[in-house]
Amino acid sequence: MIKKKFQLSMTLLMCMIIVSSLFTGCSSSNQASREKIVTTQQQNEQKLADDSKSKEEATIAASKEAELKAQLEVAEKARIEAETKVKEAEAAKVVAQAQLKAKEDAEKVALAAEAQKKSVIVYVTKTGDKYHSDGCRYLSKSKIPMSLEAAAQSYTPCSVCNPPH
Repeated sequence: MIKKKFQLSMTLLMCMIIVSSLFTGCSSSNQASREKIVTTQQQNEQKLADDSKSKEEATIAASKEAELKAQLEVAEKARIEAETKVKEAEAAKVVAQAQLKAKEDAEKVALAAEAQKKSVIVYVTKTGDKYHSDGCRYLSKSKIPMSLEAAAQSYTPCSVCNPPH
């Protein structure tokens, strides 16, 4: 019986040791689990912070890229406007040169006509009020040479020989 009591107390003691070691193991494993959870939470928080920072950096980079793109578009528009103004100025210059040339040509034609008018010789008579071309029948009695310009001021053209006007 003593032996049985001894065995029973030993068994009880062993059970207590086992149970206490289980509690200790559980509590240490709980503590390890808690530490793992805390560490995992910290890692998740760090990951979220890193993701947030990455997104913010990406947003800033996209914003800078959009700003640069807008600046490039503005610069391109300004370049196109400048080219257009240069082309318009060149076209206006060409038009002005063409107008000037046309005016000079018109002046040359007018001068040539005036010179021709001065160099054309017509004839008048002593008594008549008309001017004639060389060979007109009314010039048989008198034939006074005169420039067309001078004759046109005082005389009218003959209807028979039809001299220049």
